[in-house]
Amino acid sequence: MKILWLSHILPFPPIGGVLQRSHNLLVELSKHHEVDLVSFVQRQPIVTHFNSYEEGLQKAREILLQHCGKVEWLPIRSDWKRWGKQRLALQSLFSQNGYTIEWLADPAMLNLLNSLDGDYEVIHFDTISLAQYAPLLNGLKVLNHHNIESQMMLRRAERESNPALKLYYFQEGKKLRRYETRTADWFSLHLTCSELDGQRLVEIAPGTPFREVPNGVSPEFMNTDFVGSGSPSHLLFAGRFSAYANQAAARKITDEIWPAVRDKMGGAHLTLAGSGPGPYLTRYGDENADVTVTGFVEDIKPFFQEAGIFICPIDDGGGTRLKVLDAMAMGTPVVAHPVACEGLPIVDQQHALLARTTGDFVSAIFKLVEDDQLRLRLARAARELVEKQFSYPEIGKTYAETLTNLRISATTDTRRRGC
Repeated sequence: MKILWLSHILPFPPIGGVLQRSHNLLVELSKHHEVDLVSFVQRQPIVTHFNSYEEGLQKAREILLQHCGKVEWLPIRSDWKRWGKQRLALQSLFSQNGYTIEWLADPAMLNLLNSLDGDYEVIHFDTISLAQYAPLLNGLKVLNHHNIESQMMLRRAERESNPALKLYYFQEGKKLRRYETRTADWFSLHLTCSELDGQRLVEIAPGTPFREVPNGVSPEFMNTDFVGSGSPSHLLFAGRFSAYANQAAARKITDEIWPAVRDKMGGAHLTLAGSGPGPYLTRYGDENADVTVTGFVEDIKPFFQEAGIFICPIDDGGGTRLKVLDAMAMGTPVVAHPVACEGLPIVDQQHALLARTTGDFVSAIFKLVEDDQLRLRLARAARELVEKQFSYPEIGKTYAETLTNLRISATTDTRRRGC
């Protein structure tokens, strides 16, 4: 089939949650169908991972053209305007759809889509923010949900202590929920990262057809197994710290979990690995010899190899946590909040140790420190789970088959109606 992949982020390099999912699904889908890519370009991931914006775009085009017949993109206007995001946030207070939708509203994208000469059988919309372009395009339409955005925003509103921000997130979440309900039937199929997110979607828009297409693990992680190689006195948390859920989790580690661990265990070390740590975490790393704050790293694998325990106290946000899957794939035992494991078939005490409070985290960490057999058992079971259910080649193959079946079903329905 000929497929148009419409994206809110240039799917390269495959580093971090959204980029990792989008890149790998796109690559695997292109092995089974002919795919063209039209994308917005978010500036920050490009300048974070490359020496310059121009170098990043050149490399992205080179790699993506190995998998796509056509690659077209546009910059996001608010990325380049002075105070662009702030002005957009203010303007969105008075818009019907809110920031998440207005963010990608661009006449230039309308013109680009109108200029396409491809006769596409399926259009993959990679996020709800792109749904506004669905009425413009012919073909079967599939909407991918990295999270159920309204649920994530309303959860954030519940937890926010600042009254002004709490109100802002609440009204944004309500606008998103109305938009998700209103646009759900524009699509023949919705994709969710988990069955849980699928049920959340159906609660918003009853009867919405969805298919679980889970997050997976990149091939380079699947080909590495560091079970038992790390020191249990070395703790690791990794993520893009510009994301609020990661930043909040890191602050919980530095302010609550780590002080309790270091008081009980001499020689322990903590690594916080990932881009955008911000001034607080950077200063914390500078002031504490037993803490490493890396900033952006090209290759996260050596940090998993060194660490004996991966801790993930994320208790906010949505979707499924690729960082948890990566740790499991590499054989690093995991201690995580249940929210960090939402949508994953993780069984407490079998694949990981689940913890809610600071005390729970500290107890679970020392349980692993003191029990070598438990660490090995959890790491091996987690690795086996990832191998069986979260390999991107298999996930991509299943998605390709899903689209083929969707086309067959649509063709059959058309014939039955005598069209």
